[in-house]
Amino acid sequence: MKTIQLFLIFVMISFTGHAQWRWLNPLPQGNLLTDITFTTPTKGFAVGYSGVLVITEDSGNSWNYAGNVGLNDIESIFFLNPDTGWICGYGFVSRTYDGGSTWIPVNAPGQNDVYNDIYFTTSSTGFLSGEYGELFYSVDGGDSWILKTTGTDENLHEIFFVSDQIGFVTADNGDIIKTINGGLTWNSYYTGVDEDLYSVWFLNENTGYIGGYWGTLLKTTNGGSSWTPINLNTTSSVYSMSFMNENVGFLGTSNNGVMRTVNGGTSWESSLIGDYDDIYRVFAINQNVLFASSEKGGIWKSTDGGVTFSNLQTYSNTHLQYGTIAFADENVGCISGDDGFLMRTSNKGITWDSISLPAITSFKRIKFYNNQMGWLVGSVGKALQTLDGGLTWTEKSTGTFYGLLDVFIGDPTHLWCGATLGRIYKSIDAETWVEIITPTTQNINKIEFYDLQNGMAVGNNGTILKTTDGGDNWTLLSSGVTSIINTIMYLSSDTLIAGTVNGKILRSVNNGQNWTTISLPVNREVRSLIKTNTDTIYAFTNYGHAIFSVDKGLTWSLINRFTACNLREVAATPNGDLYVCGFNGMIMTDAQNNVGINEYWLDNYKNLVLFPNPTSDILHYPNQSNQRITYQVFDLVGKFVQAGYTDNQEINIGKLNPGTYLIRSIIDNQIFISKVMKM
Repeated sequence: MKTIQLFLIFVMISFTGHAQWRWLNPLPQGNLLTDITFTTPTKGFAVGYSGVLVITEDSGNSWNYAGNVGLNDIESIFFLNPDTGWICGYGFVSRTYDGGSTWIPVNAPGQNDVYNDIYFTTSSTGFLSGEYGELFYSVDGGDSWILKTTGTDENLHEIFFVSDQIGFVTADNGDIIKTINGGLTWNSYYTGVDEDLYSVWFLNENTGYIGGYWGTLLKTTNGGSSWTPINLNTTSSVYSMSFMNENVGFLGTSNNGVMRTVNGGTSWESSLIGDYDDIYRVFAINQNVLFASSEKGGIWKSTDGGVTFSNLQTYSNTHLQYGTIAFADENVGCISGDDGFLMRTSNKGITWDSISLPAITSFKRIKFYNNQMGWLVGSVGKALQTLDGGLTWTEKSTGTFYGLLDVFIGDPTHLWCGATLGRIYKSIDAETWVEIITPTTQNINKIEFYDLQNGMAVGNNGTILKTTDGGDNWTLLSSGVTSIINTIMYLSSDTLIAGTVNGKILRSVNNGQNWTTISLPVNREVRSLIKTNTDTIYAFTNYGHAIFSVDKGLTWSLINRFTACNLREVAATPNGDLYVCGFNGMIMTDAQNNVGINEYWLDNYKNLVLFPNPTSDILHYPNQSNQRITYQVFDLVGKFVQAGYTDNQEINIGKLNPGTYLIRSIIDNQIFISKVMKM
């Protein structure tokens, strides 16, 4: 048993956890939204991937990002009344009794299961749909669950009750299950189609609709005994539906926006949303006002019965694919991407201004050497330099048309660029460039130098190159893998780590001669590595997982998942604030603008009592089995001061200054907060 602790010495990265990451673009957020519901005429909720929660309190005119509930994707939200509600998703169920202000995890049937929908007919009686025909039944508000026999082994999806006795659940391969006794028993029925069925809505005990894959829409007028296909004239899947009466109804579809009928489903009209966005939930308030949630995190509102929609999500600009980001100092940063633009902020990302460039191409990497000098490189050999913190840029001829994928700035005159087809370009005067032919034809994705003589480059097909003469000559090393290597980092002159596209860390302790492959807690592409000191590294994956190591990359632990968006790069400012860019215009930061975390965390996460409190050093976790607990310690203004994990349910805060601290613990994918006093 061991307890590993981390004290940040050089760069103090303020990892403030799930709720402390802030969206800068788009607003209120950009994660895929799976469900929308309203509990009163003015208050509504939207939920989605990475546990995102968005709330409106003005009838949906504006929505505010309320943080993340747990670590995993949320598939469904259900409120029985304005105070009592539940959410479910990947391996968890949570409940609120105070109108969504706080969410408390309840016992889920299994933490590795996928729960697609949750529905309660009373405050105690509820149902939870899952995979392989599993339907769970609760009689105590979700504290415990009983597996019901459903008659099918297909994945179950949406739950809908016409009354407290009659309910339906859709399933894959054309199945639907029905109860007529309040869920005590269920029977499976074949609807006559073989498509997966995702959505269901009944107007009364007899008339109902189900929708599914490849444009499937079926209607029954006899309580589900038989189903009649309706031709939608589209192959778009029907993810959700909302009917107002026997004539007016709405469908949320893939690639075809919101479809509406005013004649009981005889004919349908489409209102395209965004760039043919998938609509995962349509929620109608009445025949005129309805909301739709999209794959890009948008909440769309219609006030004319679904004829037109306006996006309540706002963007600071029109660019939707950010590929690279860097900061010159604590306030000034630049971001660029595939369509040849450059945006600059001078206020920590609150606003971004478009910067005119002398050349337009697909830019792959931006780097700053100091608060004035930086480089931007991209396709067809384009290289641009700034000497005023990104305000103006000058094109520098590299003499090549090969795509430049990365740039490393050794000092104001020594630079190296990794390029396509194994090329490396070197400059010793920041003006002229020399092409270096290497022993590979694989793309060079990342180049890194320990000093002006010793460097490494990584690329496709497991490529690792090494130089000991300032990049004039390169030796091909054996990495032991054939996957794409995205990034590499020196921890010391001999110790290096690299991140791969298939979620592995490569580690060498002998300057690259031998490499060990290390699996991460999540099998996701490693996009960026951030170093705090030689013993502490953070790895960021493409779908927002943050993973850390406190033993020079030998072992790794999951901290959190702060977004479900496909992130491209993570940058750190000189004082350690993190900024992330990626798909759908995503820009996020953990910079807190001196906002404290005390009240938010204590109000929004379950309290865990550690003892003894106060303490001079050792704190114990109560009633925990022998399992690894990841923890982080913050002062009351949100500064990250200590982190680590424990296998013996105790931590030592003896090196901290006397004062009050918050400890954020992750136990079985649940977040707990403890307030302690250090004597």
